[in-house]
Amino acid sequence: MSEEITKDFTINDVMQYLATRFDAVDARFNAVDARFNETDARLTKLETFAEDRSRDTRPMLDRIVKEVADTRVELREVRAELAEVRTDLGEVKVELAEVKTELSGAVARLVRVEEIVYGLDRKFRVFNKDLLRLQDEQDDLRELVVASEKVGGRSELDHN
Repeated sequence: MSEEITKDFTINDVMQYLATRFDAVDARFNAVDARFNETDARLTKLETFAEDRSRDTRPMLDRIVKEVADTRVELREVRAELAEVRTDLGEVKVELAEVKTELSGAVARLVRVEEIVYGLDRKFRVFNKDLLRLQDEQDDLRELVVASEKVGGRSELDHN
């Protein structure tokens, strides 16, 4: 059947047919090539834009990277300082415990001193009371001596 269709064609017809087909294929290739060129131009434009943008944002990006690096260094320093503070705080806690122990001993000694002072206060009051009683007795004796000398008619002036 396909032989019957092509039997009526001449070589010129076939060549004409092939030339037409080649022209159609060539036109399609030209269209693809044009689209490819258009795409290539657009891609070139995008690459240029990206490079320009990269040049614009590179300093910003470099600054951000530097700031992040600096922040990390500062963070390490802060952590080191925090570790020192924690160590110092631990030492302060130990010293505070020692002070509490010493204070507890001092309080106990103070209580003993208060007891001694209270005892001395009591002794001084008794001593003062005894001294006043002795002064009263001395005054009483002096009055008796003076009274007895008056009764006997003698005074101290007479003896001298």
